[in-house]
Amino acid sequence: MYSIFHTSQCGSTLLGALLSKSFPTKNEPEWSHKIHEQENPLEFIKQNASDNEIIKYPSVYCYLMPQIEGKKVFVYRNLLSHLSKLKDSADLGFHLSIMGKNAHPKTANYEIEPTETLIQSLLWMDRCFWVIDSNDTLLINSKDLFEDQQKVAKKVCGHFNIEYVPVEINYDVKMANLNHTNDAIQLDNVPVKVDFTEPPEVLDFTIARWVDDILENHPKLKYFM
Repeated sequence: MYSIFHTSQCGSTLLGALLSKSFPTKNEPEWSHKIHEQENPLEFIKQNASDNEIIKYPSVYCYLMPQIEGKKVFVYRNLLSHLSKLKDSADLGFHLSIMGKNAHPKTANYEIEPTETLIQSLLWMDRCFWVIDSNDTLLINSKDLFEDQQKVAKKVCGHFNIEYVPVEINYDVKMANLNHTNDAIQLDNVPVKVDFTEPPEVLDFTIARWVDDILENHPKLKYFM
């Protein structure tokens, strides 16, 4: 089984599309959004996922990374870029509720001011801690993915031990409806192609102090900063 995990809004849908002609790939299939409802999530995944496909999971399930078998990829933005992208998240309450039940030990008792930005930071930190605990995982910085799609996709295929079939994409994959279907991605059937643009990064001094605090207590996260 091959898996893609991510910090959310960081190019994971794009990566799934880039891999779709190399190996059957599903971006957040419908069943994956029901994992948190299951008494036995791992058994539920085994019943729905095949060894002969790549599954990109919703970001809330990063806590399962150390438990899921097979090779994995983790796509992430650095914290400042992440917050610039997710400054207006409509699903913040849902993400926080899932993390509250499955928080990493290093974030379970972390106290912060209840602002949206700092909660997003805590979610990001929690997901990074889970990937540190995970085996057979290739880390992909979204900046590298956006700068050279072919190089990164080929690197991922090497990690998965599959042959890469080159794909070039210059449109916003979110607008192309490549998520939330149980069918493998078919790029030849994409109905809408809208140009992709990156949001500007905005410096927030509250976040700067938050980052300093994180690094002082958890230096292993420096890689993701």
